[in-house]
Amino acid sequence: MSPATAPSRIPPSATSSACSDLSRNYLNGTIPRVWSTLPLFNLSLQGNRISGKIPPELGRFPVIQSMNLENNRLEGHIPEELGNVISLQRLDMQGTAMYGPIPLSISFLKHLTELRISDLDGPSMTFPPLQNAKILTELVLRNCSISGEIPPYMGTMEYLKVL
Repeated sequence: MSPATAPSRIPPSATSSACSDLSRNYLNGTIPRVWSTLPLFNLSLQGNRISGKIPPELGRFPVIQSMNLENNRLEGHIPEELGNVISLQRLDMQGTAMYGPIPLSISFLKHLTELRISDLDGPSMTFPPLQNAKILTELVLRNCSISGEIPPYMGTMEYLKVL
Protein backbone atom coordinates (compact mmCIF):
# COMPACT_ATOMS: atom_id res chain seq x y z
CA MET A 1 0.00 0.00 0.00
CA SER A 2 1.41 3.40 -0.89
CA PRO A 3 1.55 6.29 1.59
CA ALA A 4 -1.32 8.79 1.59
CA THR A 5 -1.44 12.37 2.77
CA ALA A 6 -3.79 13.40 5.55
CA PRO A 7 -6.57 15.24 3.74
CA SER A 8 -6.86 18.94 4.54
CA ARG A 9 -10.28 19.14 2.94
CA ILE A 10 -12.88 17.00 4.63
CA PRO A 11 -16.04 16.17 2.68
CA PRO A 12 -19.14 17.94 4.11
CA SER A 13 -20.69 14.57 4.90
CA ALA A 14 -17.79 13.79 7.24
CA THR A 15 -18.04 16.94 9.32
CA SER A 16 -20.99 15.65 11.30
CA SER A 17 -19.08 12.53 12.33
CA ALA A 18 -18.49 12.09 16.04
CA CYS A 19 -15.46 9.85 15.57
CA SER A 20 -12.52 9.92 13.22
CA ASP A 21 -10.34 6.84 13.56
CA LEU A 22 -7.58 6.89 10.97
CA SER A 23 -5.27 4.62 13.00
CA ARG A 24 -2.65 2.36 11.51
CA ASN A 25 -2.68 3.56 7.94
CA TYR A 26 0.11 5.06 5.88
CA LEU A 27 -0.98 8.68 6.26
CA ASN A 28 1.80 11.24 6.05
CA GLY A 29 2.02 15.01 6.00
CA THR A 30 0.94 17.33 8.77
CA ILE A 31 -2.23 17.60 10.84
CA PRO A 32 -4.43 20.11 8.98
CA ARG A 33 -5.31 23.18 11.06
CA VAL A 34 -8.87 23.15 9.71
CA TRP A 35 -9.57 19.89 11.56
CA SER A 36 -9.95 21.89 14.79
CA THR A 37 -13.32 23.15 13.54
CA LEU A 38 -14.80 19.65 13.23
CA PRO A 39 -17.30 18.54 15.90
CA LEU A 40 -15.31 15.41 16.75
CA PHE A 41 -15.50 13.54 20.05
CA ASN A 42 -12.63 11.24 19.11
CA LEU A 43 -9.58 11.76 16.90
CA SER A 44 -7.19 8.84 16.48
CA LEU A 45 -4.20 9.15 14.18
CA GLN A 46 -2.22 6.45 15.96
CA GLY A 47 0.43 4.55 14.02
CA ASN A 48 0.75 6.69 10.91
CA ARG A 49 3.56 8.79 9.48
CA ILE A 50 2.13 12.18 10.43
CA SER A 51 4.97 14.70 10.80
CA GLY A 52 5.50 18.33 11.69
CA LYS A 53 4.21 20.20 14.70
CA ILE A 54 0.84 19.79 16.39
CA PRO A 55 -1.10 22.85 15.22
CA PRO A 56 -2.01 25.19 18.11
CA GLU A 57 -5.49 25.36 16.55
CA LEU A 58 -6.18 21.88 17.94
CA GLY A 59 -6.64 23.71 21.24
CA ARG A 60 -9.94 24.97 19.81
CA PHE A 61 -11.62 21.57 19.40
CA PRO A 62 -15.15 22.31 20.64
CA VAL A 63 -16.15 18.94 22.09
CA ILE A 64 -13.29 16.45 21.65
CA GLN A 65 -12.91 13.91 24.43
CA SER A 66 -10.15 11.65 23.11
CA MET A 67 -7.06 12.51 21.08
CA ASN A 68 -4.59 9.78 20.14
CA LEU A 69 -1.50 10.96 18.27
CA GLU A 70 0.77 8.12 19.36
CA ASN A 71 3.45 6.57 17.16
CA ASN A 72 3.79 9.29 14.56
CA ARG A 73 6.67 11.51 13.49
CA LEU A 74 5.41 14.61 15.27
CA GLU A 75 8.01 17.12 16.42
CA GLY A 76 8.22 20.38 18.30
CA HIS A 77 6.69 21.26 21.66
CA ILE A 78 3.33 20.11 22.94
CA PRO A 79 1.22 23.23 22.31
CA GLU A 80 0.09 25.20 25.38
CA GLU A 81 -3.26 25.57 23.60
CA LEU A 82 -4.14 21.92 24.30
CA GLY A 83 -4.90 23.07 27.84
CA ASN A 84 -7.93 24.90 26.39
CA VAL A 85 -9.63 21.65 25.39
CA ILE A 86 -11.48 21.33 28.69
CA SER A 87 -13.65 18.45 27.43
CA LEU A 88 -10.55 16.29 26.85
CA GLN A 89 -10.63 13.01 28.78
CA ARG A 90 -7.90 11.02 27.03
CA LEU A 91 -4.65 12.33 25.55
CA ASP A 92 -2.09 9.93 24.10
CA MET A 93 1.16 11.24 22.64
CA GLN A 94 3.57 8.33 23.05
CA GLY A 95 6.31 7.46 20.61
CA THR A 96 6.76 10.78 18.85
CA ALA A 97 9.82 12.93 18.18
CA MET A 98 8.48 15.80 20.29
CA TYR A 99 10.37 17.62 23.00
CA GLY A 100 9.49 19.03 26.40
CA PRO A 101 8.63 20.38 28.73
CA ILE A 102 5.05 19.27 29.20
CA PRO A 103 3.10 22.56 29.16
CA LEU A 104 1.73 23.99 32.40
CA SER A 105 -1.65 24.37 30.70
CA ILE A 106 -2.12 20.61 31.06
CA SER A 107 -3.31 21.47 34.59
CA PHE A 108 -6.52 22.95 33.11
CA LEU A 109 -7.68 19.53 31.86
CA LYS A 110 -9.94 18.67 34.81
CA HIS A 111 -11.81 15.89 32.99
CA LEU A 112 -8.66 14.00 32.05
CA THR A 113 -8.85 10.29 32.88
CA GLU A 114 -5.91 9.06 30.78
CA LEU A 115 -2.68 10.90 29.99
CA ARG A 116 0.08 9.11 28.11
CA ILE A 117 3.17 11.01 26.98
CA SER A 118 6.51 9.38 26.24
CA ASP A 119 9.83 9.95 24.58
CA LEU A 120 10.07 13.72 25.00
CA ASP A 121 13.50 15.01 24.12
CA GLY A 122 14.98 18.07 25.72
CA PRO A 123 16.26 19.27 29.06
CA SER A 124 15.21 17.93 32.41
CA MET A 125 11.79 19.09 33.61
CA THR A 126 9.79 18.89 36.81
CA PHE A 127 6.71 16.75 37.27
CA PRO A 128 3.76 18.30 35.37
CA PRO A 129 1.05 20.03 37.43
CA LEU A 130 -1.77 17.48 37.44
CA GLN A 131 -3.41 18.27 40.78
CA ASN A 132 -6.64 19.39 39.04
CA ALA A 133 -6.98 16.09 37.16
CA LYS A 134 -8.71 14.48 40.13
CA ILE A 135 -10.35 11.68 38.11
CA LEU A 136 -7.13 10.58 36.41
CA THR A 137 -7.02 6.77 36.18
CA GLU A 138 -3.95 6.25 33.98
CA LEU A 139 -0.77 8.29 33.89
CA VAL A 140 2.17 7.27 31.71
CA LEU A 141 5.09 9.71 31.54
CA ARG A 142 7.82 7.42 30.22
CA ASN A 143 11.19 8.75 29.07
CA CYS A 144 10.19 12.40 29.48
CA SER A 145 13.33 13.63 31.33
CA ILE A 146 11.31 14.31 34.50
CA SER A 147 13.45 14.94 37.57
CA GLY A 148 12.81 15.78 41.19
CA GLU A 149 10.23 14.36 43.55
CA ILE A 150 6.81 12.94 42.81
CA PRO A 151 4.41 15.62 44.10
CA PRO A 152 2.50 14.82 47.31
CA TYR A 153 -0.87 15.37 45.58
CA MET A 154 -0.27 12.16 43.61
CA GLY A 155 -0.99 10.26 46.82
CA THR A 156 -4.47 11.77 46.97
CA MET A 157 -5.54 10.75 43.46
CA GLU A 158 -8.03 8.08 44.49
CA TYR A 159 -8.90 6.91 40.95
CA LEU A 160 -5.33 6.49 39.72
CA LYS A 161 -4.74 2.84 38.78
CA VAL A 162 -1.77 3.04 36.38
CA LEU A 163 1.30 5.10 37.20
